[in-house]
Amino acid sequence: MVVVMAALWPRFYRTNAEDKQEQPVSDARAETTISSNALYVGSIQALTASLAKEFVIEVQIQAFNGTRSSIAVTALQGFITGGSCPAEGGSVVEIGKLPVPRIKEEIWSVASIRPQAEFYIMLLEQRVPSAIAERMSKVIDAGDSVQLGLNDLNIFVSPTDNSAPKVRLPLWNGISIRKIPDFILSGRIIEASGRITL
Repeated sequence: MVVVMAALWPRFYRTNAEDKQEQPVSDARAETTISSNALYVGSIQALTASLAKEFVIEVQIQAFNGTRSSIAVTALQGFITGGSCPAEGGSVVEIGKLPVPRIKEEIWSVASIRPQAEFYIMLLEQRVPSAIAERMSKVIDAGDSVQLGLNDLNIFVSPTDNSAPKVRLPLWNGISIRKIPDFILSGRIIEASGRITL
């Protein structure tokens, strides 16, 4: 049996109280607009038990709807990228771009998510080409990490009454999957950039 644990990293974001103090909105506006600032992704886990034989990775996403509107997941576009990185650190080697994943709504519906409530995209089914799946399995078995990049994956939500444009769920930059003696560990990837003026 494969056990997956997710490493939760600190995330700096504005609280609802701060938003209300600095950017007050009327109830009428709140009913017709949603902001990605009010959506939060707290956990993303990758399940690799079916990778080697069925060429599938299942991704579980735990998120929070901090808006005052009922929302629904209305579209999924883009793709996940695969890479590998040595356990001791170093440059990421690209493995390949994966096919467009599928939300398994038959497992957990995302058609109506209550306001101010936690919700799950319980199973995001990611098919993996056999050659890439074999390479990923070897990387994990060797103790190195497989990295799934999420920057090019777009999951959109919108109010259930279609009163406002869709917005992107603020996914992490990616997740890192590696094997330690008794289980597979998946953790968050945070990308950072900066500018130095001399």
